[in-house]
Amino acid sequence: MKKNVFIFLLVIAVFSVAFCISVPEVRAEDEAEARMLKDLLRYISSSEMMYSDFLWALDYIDKFDREKSWESLQLARASISIATLHIEKHKFPALEMTADDERKFMKQGIDVTFLTDADSVFKAEQTALKNTCINLNNSTMYEIFFKEDWEICMRNAANRRKEMEYDLQYLANMADWVLTSLNNPATTKRFNSFLEKLSPKTHARQRKKNATLKNIEADANTLSKKIEELVADDNKIVGAESNRLNIMKYALEKKDLKLIGTPMKISNMPPLIHRPKWFNNKDRNIYYFWKDSNGKSNIPDTCTKLERVPDSCQIRINNVSLSQVKDYQKELEDEGLRCYGSKDEGKKLTLLYKVKGGRFSIIWENEKVIIHMNEDPVCFIPIMYLYLMR
Repeated sequence: MKKNVFIFLLVIAVFSVAFCISVPEVRAEDEAEARMLKDLLRYISSSEMMYSDFLWALDYIDKFDREKSWESLQLARASISIATLHIEKHKFPALEMTADDERKFMKQGIDVTFLTDADSVFKAEQTALKNTCINLNNSTMYEIFFKEDWEICMRNAANRRKEMEYDLQYLANMADWVLTSLNNPATTKRFNSFLEKLSPKTHARQRKKNATLKNIEADANTLSKKIEELVADDNKIVGAESNRLNIMKYALEKKDLKLIGTPMKISNMPPLIHRPKWFNNKDRNIYYFWKDSNGKSNIPDTCTKLERVPDSCQIRINNVSLSQVKDYQKELEDEGLRCYGSKDEGKKLTLLYKVKGGRFSIIWENEKVIIHMNEDPVCFIPIMYLYLMR
């Protein structure tokens, strides 16, 4: 999600004439400015919406870090899953600025090419942010069982929060530079009124007092250095993750699971079930649902308060063979957990499980598996963690 600094450097040389959005009869040049600033406003607001989705999920991850409970873990997992879905759906509106507009500005010595790249920059940000969500989702699934792993996860989460702050400040710098370049109080007031409604986080980070272009550029350079420091710290986190993998490999080689680390205590945990090997398939999606007053299951919007844990959870995993599912059925039997109901239709297999305080079903069909939990869920965990608990 790191923005190319050159885009900002293009922005700072952009505007030198007035923007008139509310004048009934506008000169052609002013109409071009209106289209250009409207596109800029859309870029800022579209970007902030994605950042807000992600920050909302980070709040629930922080909540779990404070509480270490099964309830807060479900909310953390659900929020990052919901945020991923919403981030995927965001679309950058088509630019209104025309090629003729761009040529007119170029003739005036004003470079607006940064805006023509806005769509590709937005999509790159979207992809990077989605991947970040996937990584954090994996952390809430895999790295909550040992303190050492979770500490690394929270270092990463803290850096991602910093990154969002830097990205929002970047947008605020962009708006401030454009408005300062225009040097038109009426334009600034109109633009910022729209920005406050559409992008309150960016608006809150704008300068409260007028600043010179030189000062804004200096702040942009400072922000660039902070981003470089964040990248350097991210590299240290990658190193820490690699070290943890080496420790795990060594512990398995020595057949001493206690060397792996310190099991993390999470209160109110449901029955613990070791997860199948195919649980780690990359093509896996997890959905959480809440029932409304009519009993209909829904996925809530981001940035809404989750008042209670989800009513149901579906884990959908692709590229799983029937034999793999039956192997897992045998593994559970060896652990003393037999399905209380099963139906094998050749092309479809349904397995029902019930343990003290939890239940779940496994449905296989067409190389796809759905693990479904309603009330009384279970928690799927790495088998080595299960051994340590015992």
